[in-house]
Amino acid sequence: MESVDLRNVNGGIFGKPLKIRGFSLVELLVVLALISIILAISAQSLSKVSGAALLTSTGDNLISVLVEAQQNAIADNSTTEVRFYQPVDSDALIAIWSVLLVRENEDGTHRVIRTPVHLPNGVIFNRSSALSSLIGSMTPKEDEEDLLAKSASEGALYTSFEFYSNGSTSLPASSSGDTWHVTLVKSTEDGTSSVPPGNFFTIRIDPFTGGVRSFRP
Repeated sequence: MESVDLRNVNGGIFGKPLKIRGFSLVELLVVLALISIILAISAQSLSKVSGAALLTSTGDNLISVLVEAQQNAIADNSTTEVRFYQPVDSDALIAIWSVLLVRENEDGTHRVIRTPVHLPNGVIFNRSSALSSLIGSMTPKEDEEDLLAKSASEGALYTSFEFYSNGSTSLPASSSGDTWHVTLVKSTEDGTSSVPPGNFFTIRIDPFTGGVRSFRP
């Protein structure tokens, strides 16, 4: 029986053992750097997608609130006021904007007719008249009855408009295009800029019909 030289098994040419070459430190660092770049790009893309989704869901929810306010005014043959409450400190780390539906009592006081809507963390109203005429083009009023504070919010100043029993609004036909609007942006954006950011959600209201529609880039 022919013997086998075990030294040549799994060996290289001419029986020399194969040398398995590993990664050098430089190559390993390059690979780790590439992985870090890929993860950073992925995280940034995911952040943009989640931010856009949050703007959309917040805008859609606010539209439903405005439609509800108009329908309540028509159904009850009365006037429903929509208030946009500003945060006490707009520069705070978490500046919460709120929307409240209010109705006037016979004695001239007011009552809340719906659970307040608070914008989620990460979303704010733009305050410029160019992007949010419902806020920037109106003089803020003081909530002397402290209605929103009773609803566990910090807001004290607000701008507002009313839906009448015929579905129209108290808004004058003086805004550009006979529409009034409010724009939602991410809290990381400049909330006073008159230039729209890359991602936003604008809600437009027709002062005559009270019709509500949205606009997104």
